[in-house]
Amino acid sequence: MIKTAQWARALGILAGCTLSTFAQSHLMSAGLGTVNIRQDDAVVLIGIPASALRDVDDNLDGLLQPDEIRRHHDGILQQIRRGFTLSVDGIEAKVSEEYLLVSVHVDDQQSTSQIEWWSRFVFEPSSSPAAACLVLKLDWFLPDKSVDEQTAYGIQINANTVNERVQFTQSHSSHRIQCGLDGHSNR
Repeated sequence: MIKTAQWARALGILAGCTLSTFAQSHLMSAGLGTVNIRQDDAVVLIGIPASALRDVDDNLDGLLQPDEIRRHHDGILQQIRRGFTLSVDGIEAKVSEEYLLVSVHVDDQQSTSQIEWWSRFVFEPSSSPAAACLVLKLDWFLPDKSVDEQTAYGIQINANTVNERVQFTQSHSSHRIQCGLDGHSNR
């Protein structure tokens, strides 16, 4: 059995190798993701299209180049974090570790049309998703783009006995899950 720390180290190594020309497929397609809620933390993996990020595509080609990703790495993480929150009974979970995972575009072996964000959120000791209300908010939608130009995100949420797929859009950017013992969710 692999423990969380071992997974984090493995993903860290993977993140360090992501600009390699050998990586040609994405872990998670843009607009898809998974959120696994556990007793004390949550693990998130979401594919995010380059078009959802502001001020990182310096050459305006619609793709991210390795130098653009390196130059804007911290800004990309800040944008992603600002647009994603996970809270238990109103107490926001904190990101304890996160990585940008990048696979190069098959056509030119350099650029990518998306990045994958892996993160681990920890819950406050006083809050437990096992017997509480969990709210997930995803807002990577750009106000200057039409609804048709925005990516809708299909997120698989797994929490206790709750397993559901939720579509996040500009008009539905928040979802509430009742993670109590009965396992029922509320939208």
